[in-house]
Amino acid sequence: MNYKKASLTAIFSLAILLAGRSTSAEAPEWSKATAAAEAANQRGEYQLAETSYKHAIELQQNALGAESPAVAITLNNLAVFYQDQSMYPEAEQTYKQALAILEKGPHGNASFAHTLNNLAALYHDQGKDDKAEAYYLQSLILWNEQGSSETLVAAEAMFHLAEFYHTRSNNLSAEPMYAHALAIWNTAGQLETPEAITVQSTLGNIYRAEGKYAQAEPLLAQALEGTEMKLGQDQLKVASSLNSLGLLYYCESNYDSAEPLYRRALEIRIQALGADDPIVLQTMQIYAAVLRQEGRKADALKMEEQADAMAIAKL
Repeated sequence: MNYKKASLTAIFSLAILLAGRSTSAEAPEWSKATAAAEAANQRGEYQLAETSYKHAIELQQNALGAESPAVAITLNNLAVFYQDQSMYPEAEQTYKQALAILEKGPHGNASFAHTLNNLAALYHDQGKDDKAEAYYLQSLILWNEQGSSETLVAAEAMFHLAEFYHTRSNNLSAEPMYAHALAIWNTAGQLETPEAITVQSTLGNIYRAEGKYAQAEPLLAQALEGTEMKLGQDQLKVASSLNSLGLLYYCESNYDSAEPLYRRALEIRIQALGADDPIVLQTMQIYAAVLRQEGRKADALKMEEQADAMAIAKL
């Protein structure tokens, strides 16, 4: 799923034509140039694509005026092109040129919100998350005002904001953003995307840490199922999902359900990392604790001794 760089031409071309600011003779010229740019970009002819976008902008400025929303839309799409080519300074400058035009338009301009979101994604691509956060928030405010907060592109912005907050351990702010994004993806039938699986896992772990076990369990179970479907049965990310769901069951004192999950996680990690890896040793110790809680003291002791022996050998 990737909605971060929204192309605005298809969405807003009708509105521009209805505005009556171009004649039937003028419109095809810049429309052809835009189509040529998009086609060249698809073919990998990037120099031609850039030239065609710039030519379309020039034609629009001459035909519609420099402050036309059509100009801003093509600037946005040129900025998307630059961003795809990792030409970040050019993309930033071009997004800002588009925004300077769009912010003069009527309140609730949808293209303005999308371009703000695109600029946020640009900053996020560069690791400038403080700047990205401000623009994601601004775009969400506009979408809320427009009644468009339940769209997939809004969900993508919520996801990134939640990730920023979670990284800072601000789960009070992250939790509702994660939950809202997940609800939108659920409605759209997109719970099997990497972003949705990430949210299921992260939100499930947040709920577990808060003691909201009933809310955590279905999310962690869905995250495990989705990760297995995407990656197969024997990947380290699957082991991490097994560990998360196992920890939830352990917190609930549901040791019979926790035990096979930890056992599988241990098997995957030994195979992938080696028996003396610190993560493997930690998993063995937790697994031993589960066995002990189940009353399998001999098995638990054997596992603990094995972990201790490996730890000593590693010194």
